[in-house]
Amino acid sequence: MNTLLRQSANLITLLRVLFVFGVIYLLKSSNPLICLWGVLLLQIIFFMDGLDGYIAKKTKSVTAIGGLIDTLGDRITENLLLIFFAALWIIPMYVPLIFVARSLAADFVRSLSFKHGHTTFSVNTSLLGYIFVASKASRIIYLLMKFFLFTLGAITLFLMRAHNTFDVNPTTLAMLRHITVVMANILVFVNLLRFVLLIYDSRNVLKENFLNGPAGQ
Repeated sequence: MNTLLRQSANLITLLRVLFVFGVIYLLKSSNPLICLWGVLLLQIIFFMDGLDGYIAKKTKSVTAIGGLIDTLGDRITENLLLIFFAALWIIPMYVPLIFVARSLAADFVRSLSFKHGHTTFSVNTSLLGYIFVASKASRIIYLLMKFFLFTLGAITLFLMRAHNTFDVNPTTLAMLRHITVVMANILVFVNLLRFVLLIYDSRNVLKENFLNGPAGQ
């Protein structure tokens, strides 16, 4: 198997991260038609989020590094979009602040676990950790929740841009913005729950590094 084929999943991850900047550029346009292209490109990004894992399995190129690259791509995608929507007052500003702080802390913990031979999710050995963090179903649900939130935010921006062009009902727009905020708060709760379970499942790794590690570090 040639190198390009083995790295195709990682290349897709890199490409979808680059597309995020395109989405932000399109969504910030005051032209509703350009903004609509941003909504459509966002759907492609989330399709690619599942495609990279599928290709990695099909090409038998699933690796621990690949899992870390995929997680990095997820972090960049979600944090950039959350910051963007918060900057435009679509969601509260505390949402990206919590996500950024949590993602930095979680990735630090996972890096310690990686040194002990764990892959991205193998550290979640408790029942709740597996159900809410490591299981395929939980990861799909979490991805769909983020997809739903970002799509709501993008559609809200489109309707705000199209308010003077098309006949947009103000009540509908207000309701959509309310649903977006509610969804953002639900996502924050799930995000923090997953982090707490990660810390719990990583307690032995953390204990070994911070209590039994070499002195003077």
